[in-house]
Formats: sequence, structure tokens, C-alpha cells
Amino acid sequence: YSVRGTPPDCVIVALMRIMGEAPALVISGVNRGTNLGLDITYSGTVAAATEAALQGIPAIAVSAHPSADYAAAARVASRIAANVLERGLPPDVILNVNYPLDWNGEFRLTPQGRRSGEPLTDYEAVKSGYVSITPLHINRTAHAHFDHFDWRTLRRFGAQTQVVTASGTRDLLCWTRLRE
Repeated sequence: YSVRGTPPDCVIVALMRIMGEAPALVISGVNRGTNLGLDITYSGTVAAATEAALQGIPAIAVSAHPSADYAAAARVASRIAANVLERGLPPDVILNVNYPLDWNGEFRLTPQGRRSGEPLTDYEAVKSGYVSITPLHINRTAHAHFDHFDWRTLRRFGAQTQVVTASGTRDLLCWTRLRE
């Protein structure tokens, strides 16, 4: 099959039009070039895995250094996939896997970095020859920072309404009023 669209479009078309039933797992990749740090924001590979997770299907995004051995990267992806099929993934979590130029035979569970050179991140792991595995949560809401915003000073922009957050119900603005 061929789909003219983005990688997430491919997942949607496969699920809605091609496959008779949902797969047990979606693997997006092996992508040519790594998806490390903030680059995941622009990654079609990660976006396809995210779309699968939005549909309730466990997913892995796999990328490799441009000059890496792609057959070896695919074998590593297969090993990780077997583990995910056996153990599952938490809801709304995908794995972002990056394969280095010269794999040292080991894996590292890493946080997403921001830029090259940060210690103990996906960047550093791949640079050191490890396969980096970064669990990514698809909900990017900054719940921990809701209290940063002083809603009382913003009331002048709109009508009072409420929002339910993880910590309970609180007053909030009706954001549609901001357009007036």
C-alpha cells in the first residue's frame, strides 16, 4: 500500500481503511537520522507512534544514525517490540528509540534532552554508543505549572468559568472571549 500524506496519516489510513482489526503494536521507523531531544517536536516518526497511542495502540518510534547499520537497528527494534508485547506500555506513553552509529551492545533508559552535550540524556547515550530508549507521554499539558498563572488578574479578558484539573475544580477564564 502507499499513502500520500504524513506518517500519522499512514497510521490513520492503515487503521481505518486497510487493516481489518487493530494491530497489537505499531513500530514507526526505522527512520534515517536520529530523533533526539527537542527534535522530536518535528519528527514524523514520533508523530506516527503518537497517533497510534492516541488510538489506544502501543507504539515505538525507531530512528538510527544516518550511517548506522539499519538491519541491526531493525533487530534491536524487534527485541524492544517483543518486550513491549510481553509487558505492555502505560496508557498514553510511547517509546522513542534511537540507534547509534556504532552500537556498544547496551541500552540506556534516558530522559529527553534539550541539546547535544547534556549529560545522562538521549543525546549523550547515543553519542556514547548506547541504544537510547526514552518513554514519552503524549499529553503535553504542564499540569504541575497551573498554579504559576494568576487567573484573578486575567478575569478582565473574559467571563468566569471553571476548569477541572488533577487537583480539583478552580475558576478559570472563558478563553473564547479573548478574540473579541
